[in-house]
Amino acid sequence: MNWLKHAFDTSGPDEPPSAAQLELADKLCHEVVRRGLAIPALVFLEMSRPLNRLSSQAIHFLAPMLGMFRLDANRKDDSASDNPAETSPEKPDATHEILAQFLERPDSVEYLCQRIDAMEKARTHLE
Repeated sequence: MNWLKHAFDTSGPDEPPSAAQLELADKLCHEVVRRGLAIPALVFLEMSRPLNRLSSQAIHFLAPMLGMFRLDANRKDDSASDNPAETSPEKPDATHEILAQFLERPDSVEYLCQRIDAMEKARTHLE
């Protein structure tokens, strides 16, 4: 029964968020504030806080379908490239995967709320 010991563990990763995760979160928060949706976004985030881990797992579950619609900025058209550096077999992490990994963290919703609030205050201060 040792395998059951951590079956319902929802503590999340111990390491701090990666630079890619923080950059994606900041882009998301910036778009929310730019569109004037800070208050609805904060209400939605606070209401969905208990579903935080579930949403990240839903993104992982839907990843194969989301991968079909991914627009890869680094992808060239079907022509072959002469530069071997451009034809690297390693693909960059998809945006939805980075977002899902960020949402697995227990403090991710709090981070998003704080960033949206700070960006909204800066925007209203400038106006």
